[in-house]
Amino acid sequence: MSHAVRATVSLDLDLSSTNDVEIRAIGDGGYEIETKGGDPYVFCKPVSGDYDPDTTCVLAFDYFCVNGVDSVELFYGPPIVAGNAAMGPAVPSSEGWTSYAFSVKEKQKPGSWREGYRLFRLDFGRQPGRLIQVRNIQIREPTAYERRLEREREALAQAREVFERDMQALVTQKYRSAIERVTVSADTILISVTGALEEPGLVLCEVPVYQSAVGRKEFVWQQSLVLEDGEAQVELPRFRAEGDASHDRAFSSWVVMRQMGKGLVASSHQRFADRVPAQWQLTRDRPLSKKGTTGLHGGNQFQFDDYKALGIHNCTKNIVLNGIIGVAPGKDTTPHTFNGRTYHLRQPAVRRLDRAMQDMDKLQIVVSAIILIGKNTPMTHPDCAPQGIWAMPNVVEREGWNLYAAGLDFLAQRYLRPDRKYGRITHWIMHNEVDAGWVWTNAGEKPLHTYLDLYYRSMRTAQSVVRRYGDAGDVLISLTHYWTRAHNYLCYCPRDLLDLLQKRSALEGVFDWGLAYHPYPQNLRNPRTWEDTKATFSFETTLITPRNLEVLDAYMKQSRMLFDGRPRTVVLSEQGSNSRDHSEKSYRDQAAGLVYTWLKFEKLDIIESYVHHRWLDAGPGQEGGLLLGFWTNLPDEEPRHRKKPAWEIYRKLGTGFQKEAVDVAREVIPDRYFEEIPYRGVIE
Repeated sequence: MSHAVRATVSLDLDLSSTNDVEIRAIGDGGYEIETKGGDPYVFCKPVSGDYDPDTTCVLAFDYFCVNGVDSVELFYGPPIVAGNAAMGPAVPSSEGWTSYAFSVKEKQKPGSWREGYRLFRLDFGRQPGRLIQVRNIQIREPTAYERRLEREREALAQAREVFERDMQALVTQKYRSAIERVTVSADTILISVTGALEEPGLVLCEVPVYQSAVGRKEFVWQQSLVLEDGEAQVELPRFRAEGDASHDRAFSSWVVMRQMGKGLVASSHQRFADRVPAQWQLTRDRPLSKKGTTGLHGGNQFQFDDYKALGIHNCTKNIVLNGIIGVAPGKDTTPHTFNGRTYHLRQPAVRRLDRAMQDMDKLQIVVSAIILIGKNTPMTHPDCAPQGIWAMPNVVEREGWNLYAAGLDFLAQRYLRPDRKYGRITHWIMHNEVDAGWVWTNAGEKPLHTYLDLYYRSMRTAQSVVRRYGDAGDVLISLTHYWTRAHNYLCYCPRDLLDLLQKRSALEGVFDWGLAYHPYPQNLRNPRTWEDTKATFSFETTLITPRNLEVLDAYMKQSRMLFDGRPRTVVLSEQGSNSRDHSEKSYRDQAAGLVYTWLKFEKLDIIESYVHHRWLDAGPGQEGGLLLGFWTNLPDEEPRHRKKPAWEIYRKLGTGFQKEAVDVAREVIPDRYFEEIPYRGVIE
């Protein structure tokens, strides 16, 4: 009798067979594991059925782990012995659910991965005090993405290394020519160039934002350039034909190249449009206070009334762009034209967003839209890995970029209207926590300069889209509370990204980007942020948390970080004070953390707003068990939603009753921590 061979072997943990760990089931087939010693492991329940170890060879699971785990080792048997094991890489820290996988066949001790194994053991690193939640533990076949990556690994690595080296050189390179200004009018573009008279063979080239000037040999448009007295001006039609469609050159940069042999080499930095003429004259919204929280759902009267009672004047609003617009018509869609191409708006999603935006407008809330891109769509960056929760937009292919830009164009057209019929978007937060891009804005494994180049093109796209309609807000980079250190080996240092963005902007046409920072406490679970030890008062601090927000203030006030002589917009767009559980002590710590944080940013004039994440606790099993809300969310209790003490504390902050809130916090926070508000020392 033949037996079916399984492609996937599911692994269930045996909670009675462990070492140096505490484990509990958390629902949805998941587990919370806390390591207690230097050899933490758990056996799996024996498996049955046949599988082919040559093809079923990838250990995978979903996880949530704020601090990461230094390694995962899979033992297989019987017998469970040192020779039957495969050591996987570190589990990167993640503040959201993501996935982990490695090839057992590739990482096995030589010759050990064979058929017939029924018993497995998982070892979670060598460090005590690590907390990880896992679910969907399995040994499976490689995905199509993993197979493609393996086939192309060597060639991709070589190309990536060359491009990264060229991108690194870009920000330090000096050129003899320069594009001084790019002036966009309704129908034309005027490019002003200066250069050395003795430099022959100059060529002016156009680089659409979906391409890179670095390493490019062919351009969509180019023209010989003749300098008179070291200067030249070239006037071109604003719109260039692209087959049956067109391209608005406000979404292009321009670069001077020099003929060398049969090729072209750069003779200037690229430059984007300095200004784009706006359709409307708009007044920029300014919040009535710094107080904020996550965005209204729309049509929820209870939430509407509660935000009014709390005095909320700032909100973020997640907008999944690929959920609003697509390339194909369907039921209840309407057309939207961009660059001579027709796309299709999904009206149910538009109506939901309208309701939320209109409700927030009624409350005079300043809205910061968070632009998110889902995976596996034409709008998704083609290198996006499955481990990402959200993706980098497709800024490397013409049609993918046009779809992305069309979605932004629709949002700007609708939510910048002078009559505010559908509400108003003021700030455009481009994606989420890009320093942790592997999780939150995934473009595959990319080195720093290459990744920032993709993100920079996304920001430039949004800037040009928004400015075509009006000058009423800013495009913001989203960063976590890390500063001079990356979350893990797949992520980036926020300060490095910020500095590189500033350098690219200064070289290629300064624009008014801003910062959406997420200064969570050092430990997201611990609201006693005044005790943070990794938040120091130095530009070299590891983290920026509520304890050392003065560092962010000082850094963004440096002359090189200013725009037009003024500090850039800074919003604290996501952070929160957690209650570890529903005990009175946890509630008191949460409330005290809120007060301390408020006092820290209240008088920092560079910070426009503070958006507390979140208004309502996440449901069971969500957000890794964090309980950040002002209201509980307990489906097994009646009532399901109850006010925490933090609700009343937050209501009083920023009002004439603030002293009452501070007095409550003083019962928890030692006086010495109040004495350092604000920090008065030198920060450098």
